[in-house]
Amino acid sequence: MSKSICILVVDDEPTLCDVLALYFELEGFKVLKSSNGFEAIEVLKKNTDIDFVVSDVRMPDGDGLFLLNYIKKNCSPQIKIIMLSGFTSILEDELKNLGALALFPKPTEPRLLVEFVKSQIK
Repeated sequence: MSKSICILVVDDEPTLCDVLALYFELEGFKVLKSSNGFEAIEVLKKNTDIDFVVSDVRMPDGDGLFLLNYIKKNCSPQIKIIMLSGFTSILEDELKNLGALALFPKPTEPRLLVEFVKSQIK
């Protein structure tokens, strides 16, 4: 990678957030973390170098859909958004129509998520 790719991991489960961050860091990515959508927005405002957001869909204090809509309206169109959900009621097509790149089921295999992100880097 020519420049350090920055990923924001957003999940209200601290252990999952830490595990995903570790997998990305081991591959050389810069990783920022937040525990909900509102906190993620503050991170986005302070860090203009974020390339990817990996976010849970269901969280208290600003869920993933709220965050997805905020990013699409207020942030760089270059930011790629990947959603995570443990609920089958969340439709992948609906999320993609809102601007998400992909939906991964929870629990997910972190290596698959890292490989997907790597495949999206141009």
